[in-house]
Amino acid sequence: ALMLGVFFPIMNFSKLTDDQIKKFEKTLKFGVPSARKAVLKKIEELKEEKTYSLIEYTVKNDNNDEVLILAYQLVRRFEIKGLEEYIFKTLEQTQNNNVKSQALRTLGQMKYSKAFKKALEGLKSEDAQVKSSAIFTLGELKNKKALEKLYEMVDTMDEKEEVLQEIVQAIGKIGDKKSIPKLKEILENPGYSKFVRMYVPIALAKIGSKEVAEILIKTTRNAEYLIRIRAIYALSLLKDVKIETLEKTLIN
Repeated sequence: ALMLGVFFPIMNFSKLTDDQIKKFEKTLKFGVPSARKAVLKKIEELKEEKTYSLIEYTVKNDNNDEVLILAYQLVRRFEIKGLEEYIFKTLEQTQNNNVKSQALRTLGQMKYSKAFKKALEGLKSEDAQVKSSAIFTLGELKNKKALEKLYEMVDTMDEKEEVLQEIVQAIGKIGDKKSIPKLKEILENPGYSKFVRMYVPIALAKIGSKEVAEILIKTTRNAEYLIRIRAIYALSLLKDVKIETLEKTLIN
């Protein structure tokens, strides 16, 4: 085990041979956690599809939190399918908030519908990272049943800034036109920081409608530069906005 913990970091190669893949596999099975993480980082660097089975092996068999966190990040980056049940099982069993956060976010990106209930539970977490990942997952799953809870959270205004940002984005992803008044309310309320309100224009654009276009045109005259520039970009995303409208907005 000691040798497996030492030999890998000094290996230097740009393209993998079958022998090197076997060494990777051996390290992932018997190496110390630092060596297993080093293998995963090399896999991330090389981006070779033939190594993805090693990521799958890690997700299915590793029980080290730091190794699993890195493996989940690679599952998202390389969009590896078929691991949902294994990640969900870890989500149900782990007490580590970092693992829980990464598992939730990975299941969200995979559009794994069974994670909906777990994501709702994650909204109650005291850990902002877990809560943000839960919100991200709800947005990715686009389940309208989550909206009332998201509205309730954003209305309290006492969540951390990054949590509020995630809520705004999730509401936009879910894409219910009934959310337009709520997003407009957030946009126009100076009680929310500009770093929260700046996410509203894109969220509105994801929903789309003539009403949204009118809100965004008005927002291009907002006093905050960050919000104005986001509103202009959001307008460009709307399918039913004429190019003349965009040109006039830019000129103004």
